[in-house]
Amino acid sequence: KREFYGLSRCILRSLNERQMDCRRWYKYALSLYGNNQLNECIRACHHSLQHDTTINTVSYRGGDTKVLRHYFILSSCLLAARSALLLHDDKSALSYGRAAVRLSLDKHYLNAVQQQYTQNNVELIHYILVDQRCLAYLLFSIACSQSAYSDTLCSFEDRKSLHKLAMKSVIRACILSPRNQTIVFNLALCRADLGDVDGALIDVRSLLQNLHPYHAESWHLLSLLLSSKRKWMESYRAIDQALRYCTFISSSSLNKFNCGNYHSLRVFYRYKLKLTKLKILMKQNRISSPLQIFNELSKMLDFNERFYKMAKLPNSHKLCPLFQPLSSKSNEEVLEILQEDSSNSAQFKRVGHNEHIMFSLLLLRLEYILTLTSFYLQESVAAHKYAFHCMEFALQFFGASIKNDYFQRYDFNRAIQAKILSDIYCKMGECCEVLQHSSLALSHYKTAITYNASHYKALIGQSRIYLLNNDLLQSKSFIDTALKINAYSHQAW
Repeated sequence: KREFYGLSRCILRSLNERQMDCRRWYKYALSLYGNNQLNECIRACHHSLQHDTTINTVSYRGGDTKVLRHYFILSSCLLAARSALLLHDDKSALSYGRAAVRLSLDKHYLNAVQQQYTQNNVELIHYILVDQRCLAYLLFSIACSQSAYSDTLCSFEDRKSLHKLAMKSVIRACILSPRNQTIVFNLALCRADLGDVDGALIDVRSLLQNLHPYHAESWHLLSLLLSSKRKWMESYRAIDQALRYCTFISSSSLNKFNCGNYHSLRVFYRYKLKLTKLKILMKQNRISSPLQIFNELSKMLDFNERFYKMAKLPNSHKLCPLFQPLSSKSNEEVLEILQEDSSNSAQFKRVGHNEHIMFSLLLLRLEYILTLTSFYLQESVAAHKYAFHCMEFALQFFGASIKNDYFQRYDFNRAIQAKILSDIYCKMGECCEVLQHSSLALSHYKTAITYNASHYKALIGQSRIYLLNNDLLQSKSFIDTALKINAYSHQAW
């Protein structure tokens, strides 16, 4: 029935009787994970991992205590790693993922797993033992890839070593389970991270032909890989297939609020696919089709908030879809539209899914405005003033969103604020540079670097302005710093 809140309360009461039972701590962590309380889930898994925890073997007909305890400790590590990945806690995800890999390779445990297939043992313990090496390698690979894109890393070599470690881990998982579509998909992602576009294309096409032809994420990745090879028509067809297969279950057929969260995130992923389609059309120098999609998304990603005051617009603002008058809806009404069922809204707000969805909506709005600004900066459009007004709008809108109490409850609010504001100031510097206001552009680039010292695009922009001012030493120092962060940047070279 997906009543995870009541389930967690019941298990918590049973923990009062046996506080050192690792099995009950793991079940309690599972109920918290289903209730989307990820921080509490990691704490419960940490309690299960303590060295003085025990296991009650009465329910398992006197099975091996060490094997049972090893199984629940391994499962707790995997669950903690999954929760840390969702929370973008890179250090915790790496540590729990590495511990899960080591625990899954224990010889005594693997022998116990193999015996249940070779012997006709009637003990109940053998019905729960599973070889989890494949899942452990996969989670550790995802943790390495996610850590490689962390803003705390400023060295390109460190990022590359993490990508290589992720590649080795996912290859081992693929050897154990070669027909698992999730593993093959992550293998293609790791190849793309290391710059092996041809190898990633082979993996993705193999997945779509042999394993899952309706996998929307694979079609999306195929579109991005083809775009990197400048095959725009093939990339456009792939993104159309991704939009076609990106189906989500209707909220009316879902049970309770937990599945409603999944439904809303699938809606957001559909918007993400439309933004990718926009970028492909922009690379083809199309104008009318991108404007039509911009108009559609501006109505869905309603920018009219109660805590934002609209700036003064130019006289020709009717040509700009971002500044068209929209119906005034609050955040709660936007969520109800995404839910498509107002009867589930009260239950939906109970457990904090509101915050996760509003965070996803915030990032989608940011990507929308940055894409719209890039559209106006194109040579085929050349609406530079519109681009600058878009970024002024973004600075006021997202500045108000970050200062709002609604977003102060995030544990990773500082990292979000640094990422959002650095991207906005960097794009504002680019707009000022096109408008030939070099001093203002330089100040915006500097502000972006103060928020995020590893923002290589702002470093490249600052180096470019110093180069125009014939300050070659300053330009060289900033471009060297940018190349240390991202050696694959063609703009830097």
